[in-house]
Amino acid sequence: MNPSPHVESMAAAAEPLLLPDCAAPRLTALASDSSTSRLSLAHALFCDGQLDRAWHELSLALQENPELAAAHHVKGVMLVGSNRLDEAIAPLETAIELEPESAVSYLVLGRTLQKLGHHNRALEVTNRLLRFDPNHAEGYALQAEILHRLGRTRAAIAASREACRCDPGQAQVRLKLATMLGEEKLWDEALREFDVCQQLAPSDCNITMAKADALRAAGQAAAAIELYRLALTISPASALAYARIGRCFYELGDLPSAMALLRTSLLIDTNLGDAHETLALIYQEMGHTAESDRMSSMAKEFRAESAKSS
Repeated sequence: MNPSPHVESMAAAAEPLLLPDCAAPRLTALASDSSTSRLSLAHALFCDGQLDRAWHELSLALQENPELAAAHHVKGVMLVGSNRLDEAIAPLETAIELEPESAVSYLVLGRTLQKLGHHNRALEVTNRLLRFDPNHAEGYALQAEILHRLGRTRAAIAASREACRCDPGQAQVRLKLATMLGEEKLWDEALREFDVCQQLAPSDCNITMAKADALRAAGQAAAAIELYRLALTISPASALAYARIGRCFYELGDLPSAMALLRTSLLIDTNLGDAHETLALIYQEMGHTAESDRMSSMAKEFRAESAKSS
């Protein structure tokens, strides 16, 4: 096994670092030469940044017990953490073959395939997981993400509903569900889900902003303003909230108020494309074509820069 993963890519492991109980990190000395002890130490060393030692202990664990499913799983996780995604697939598949009911290996494999852009293969992995555990909330949530990436929004909505059925308290899964319902212009259903999201996470500014965006898109600009104001009580320096209030005032025909809010947003974030876009519309309506064109160009430039950095 090649013991040379890249240190700078360790952060990539944060999301999929899901481990079976027998591989829980324990920074202790080896109690014995058993493969499970070596595996625990390997993962602990990996989390402690001692990469060469981690790979060495993992190699020994696999030599001692080539059929230890958890060791193949940890190998896959360590490869993902080292940004060696293609190499991670085989050990994760092996972990599943050796222990078909270990849900965590399906989840890590599915996310790895998703990151590689192999969405159909990732979808099949979630299908395999849900066949043996039809009440696995995380499995449905991952399935919904993949289906959405594939452009199958209605199917993604159904999968998200199943995730919420299995675990009703997932605010972020409900947020994604509400957002997809909005994409399908199912506003009443979307707003009901946003209501539940707010109940679950009343201090989450992203949820408050998303619900406000849905209200504005549904033609309820006045109600949206109230929620954007609520977002500002949670995050007072939110340039986007000021910009969205300004957009609502523009849509309500109150250009002076819109200008004031948009200028405020640009004091906080001079590169906010949303604000420049709305200012372009206002200047166009006022007959200031040159200024409108300038704002429009700036909006496109800032949006392009934002897309590159995301």
